[in-house]
Order: sequence, then C-alpha cells, then structure tokens
Amino acid sequence: MFDVTKSITSIQALLAANLKRIAELQPDGAFGQIIKQATIDIHRKASANTHIGRYVQSKSGRYRSARPGEAGIGGGALRASHRISVEGLQGTVFIDDSTTNPLTGQRPSIYGIYEEGRGGEHSFYRRTVLQDGAEIVRRAGEGLASIVVRVE
Repeated sequence: MFDVTKSITSIQALLAANLKRIAELQPDGAFGQIIKQATIDIHRKASANTHIGRYVQSKSGRYRSARPGEAGIGGGALRASHRISVEGLQGTVFIDDSTTNPLTGQRPSIYGIYEEGRGGEHSFYRRTVLQDGAEIVRRAGEGLASIVVRVE
C-alpha cells in the first residue's frame, strides 16, 4: 500500500534541505564566508611576504631608500597598503591607490608594481600564490564540498 503522508513528508524534508543548501551557496551564505576567509588568508600571507623598506634622512630633510649597509628607519607603507574587497563570490587583494608613504610621499600602488616586478623574494603576490595558494584553495574547496556534498 502507498502511504501518501510519508511520501509528502519525505519530499517536503528534501525540498527544505535543498533550499537550505541553495541559501548556503549564495554570497551571504556559507560559500560567501568561504570566499571571504580565503581572501583574508591571501591578504595575510601577501602582507607577510611584503618587504619593509629602510629609509635614511638626508641633510635637506627628505627621505630616500637606505643603501645596503646603511642603518635606516623602517617604513612599512607598502605592507600596510594591501587591502581586501569581497563582492558577491569574488575576493580581491590589492594595493590601495589612495595611500602614500609618510616618509617619502611616494605612492605604494606605484612602487609596489616595481617591487613585485623585481621577482624572487620581492614578489609578494607571486610568492603568496606559489607558497600558499594551493593550501588556501584546498581549504576553500573542502569548505565548498562540505556544503554541496552531504548525505542527509
């Protein structure tokens, strides 16, 4: 015999679970949080990979980059200029174009391009992708899989 009550109840439960999963995949749901966390992780690693400049003050009072062996004061404007933007399901890490180095008056968004382009240990974004990118993507993928693939 066919039990209509159990069938309707089962379908309703499946529909409710499906609606919950769809909500979790929206930008304001669990998937959006996964994207936000991955972007935060990339920002943190890129900031840590960014060198802090050393500066010396000339007799005129202007600052310039310290040469090897010169004791200078620390900068950090480039490191402090990394920003995060998360819109929908897209996260971006970038250098804020509105910041300036308080010692030199230069814009980190300009000299950061040259620093990145130097390559090797100076390449903060490339190093982040090569050293940490796979792990960050793996964790995000596990989070997404936990939303999409469930046995209920």
